[in-house]
Amino acid sequence: MNQYLLQKIQKLFVFFIIIFLPFTNFPKKFSLSFIENNASYYIMLILIALFLFEYFKYKFKINKIIFTFFIIYVLSQIISLVHGLIIYPYYNIIDLSQLPKLQYICDRFDISVDKNIIGIYLFVRETKNIILNSLTLCFLPLLFVHLFSNDWEKCFSFVAKSVVALVCLLCLYSIPEIIYLKFNNIFAQKILETINPFLYDVGLAYNYWPPLLWNGLGGQLRSLMPEPSHFSIVANFCIPFLLYFIYRTFSFKYIVLCAFFMFMLFMSKSRTGMLLFVIENLILLSFFIFNFNKKNLKFLIVLFSCIFFSMLLNLTIPNKIDRDGLDRQTISNNDDSKLVNYIDENLISVTNLNKGSSNNRFVIANAMLKVGLSNPFLGVGEGLRSAYIVDNIPEFEIKSEVQIWVNSFKEKGFKAVIPNFNQYVYFFAENGLLGLILFILPVIYIFYKISKNKSLLLNFNFILILIAFIGQLVAMLAGRYLITYPVTLGLMFVCFDNMDNKKEKEKYE
Repeated sequence: MNQYLLQKIQKLFVFFIIIFLPFTNFPKKFSLSFIENNASYYIMLILIALFLFEYFKYKFKINKIIFTFFIIYVLSQIISLVHGLIIYPYYNIIDLSQLPKLQYICDRFDISVDKNIIGIYLFVRETKNIILNSLTLCFLPLLFVHLFSNDWEKCFSFVAKSVVALVCLLCLYSIPEIIYLKFNNIFAQKILETINPFLYDVGLAYNYWPPLLWNGLGGQLRSLMPEPSHFSIVANFCIPFLLYFIYRTFSFKYIVLCAFFMFMLFMSKSRTGMLLFVIENLILLSFFIFNFNKKNLKFLIVLFSCIFFSMLLNLTIPNKIDRDGLDRQTISNNDDSKLVNYIDENLISVTNLNKGSSNNRFVIANAMLKVGLSNPFLGVGEGLRSAYIVDNIPEFEIKSEVQIWVNSFKEKGFKAVIPNFNQYVYFFAENGLLGLILFILPVIYIFYKISKNKSLLLNFNFILILIAFIGQLVAMLAGRYLITYPVTLGLMFVCFDNMDNKKEKEKYE
């Protein structure tokens, strides 16, 4: 197999990684126990094998910046883990029923269990998780630079085409979902109830998440994702690439596809999604203000027409599904009140801790921050945060979903993990300031490179990548990062790598 064919196969699997983005909670029956049930991870393992095969056969150059960062990033987390296992004060609440694999090993080889055995097992398990999670963050940028080192515009076009395929897949699934949510159609409901158990284990986490059908808040669209907020993050990653095709060709099919996809985003009623959508469009608008011409004016008219049409369609056909699946309209018949109500519930309410799940998320994020502040330099170690978090939640805050999470951890221990509602605070709690600085170092590097190459801000394609990238940074304020983040990192690194290569060539010409 020659190198060109190997790289074509790797590009095909990159396409599949993007297509498989929605399947973040694949059913356990389709998953391997030592890997998270994220379908894209399995594609990535194949990619890593192909990458290593190509490297050992053809000895190509690996990007030293990304590779060095990966080594330091992994080692820093392992150091934090060793420190965390040494100071861990909760060994007394751990029993073997919480660690079934360790229980099997101890029973099989007649090993008596003590604190040291548990510590060694947790070190091995969490080191494996550190390496896998770090590969997720670092390998895609490394692979992108390798596959597209000579043409970042080609890389952008490749990702954009992959995103269009993903959007079509999401839209196809959501046709019966929209019919169900808007009209309470029984046939559409049956279709969803048949398909959804193949997408995720219904009610696996805390006996209620993800639900078979998402009926909360008058029915929320989540498409192929386990929950609406996950869909909205992926949607805001996809929309800039849809805009690329509209800007390039003004093709009617892409305009319709983009409008329909925005309609789906509005139906998700995700406050995180709406905030990202507003931020991304404000950045885009700023670009056009400073680069105004007839084509850009035409594009803005098309863009705002898509937004207006999709919002109007969503509001004029109110959902007939409420939390209990009853057949009733959830919004007033007055058009003005519909719009005001939608904006208040799904955008302005982001800052209101009494709306939706904001209070529950704030309680957990605040507890994680306290954990980090009590261990500021190295944190408490990968996978060890939950017991600390439970101890840092005030009694008066333990209610609603927080009560469910706390009770689940007290009953199941390491089998139940307190959710991550802020990637930055989560990293601070588990890996301290050292880990947090390393996590945001690529972001600092990217904005440093932009400051040194301001002409990039005049390039429309780069602005679209920047918009998607900033959207993912903001999204991590509300949860853990999805693979959409390393994809945008990869696009950024390819762009800068191409620029550096051109500058090197110019020196010798």
